[in-house]
Amino acid sequence: MRQAKTNTTATNVSTIPDTALEALARCLLPVIRSYFESEEGQREFAEWKVEQQLQQEQKQSRPFCQQHQDIENLPSGEMELEQPLKLAG
Repeated sequence: MRQAKTNTTATNVSTIPDTALEALARCLLPVIRSYFESEEGQREFAEWKVEQQLQQEQKQSRPFCQQHQDIENLPSGEMELEQPLKLAG
């Protein structure tokens, strides 16, 4: 009998069996890779990276009190850490 591979970095908390998730990943991975290797995929990824950078810059330029308000508005259990705390030296 063949033993299933164990992955210590990911935990399947769904009711979907690991074998089904692995089979789905094996089917999707080649398609995803070919998309990101295509010109369209490369262009969209570059656009996404620019958008992410702009969003990060906007977050960093807001006053701290507004950033704190954003954290309070997150659904419970979700905390977004933007930057480590800086201590006065």
